[in-house]
Amino acid sequence: MRRPERLRAVWRNRSRGWIAKYGIRRRALRWIFGNPLIAITMLRHDLQAGLFVPIELLLLETEDQRRCSVSYVRPSSLIAINREPELLAAAQALDAKAHAYVAAAVCAED
Repeated sequence: MRRPERLRAVWRNRSRGWIAKYGIRRRALRWIFGNPLIAITMLRHDLQAGLFVPIELLLLETEDQRRCSVSYVRPSSLIAINREPELLAAAQALDAKAHAYVAAAVCAED
């Protein structure tokens, strides 16, 4: 039996270099994270779920450059729009994993 799989960063893109050319002096980091074993729990019910897994996250520096904000869309709000019960349950499980992933990063002790 496989152990439960966790989310992991798949790709990151730093935007600071090119957006600075247009006068934006804040740092931005876009992450894409997921796990194929988690994604398949939704794809087996609806292949269109592939538009929304893996999950995208945006980390933005505030104007004062002292803090940052984290933005992402709850997967179930995009994936399970037809409210099919098994797909909705899988998408809500991904919601919980995404929240835990972000919370662990944001609330990490120094």
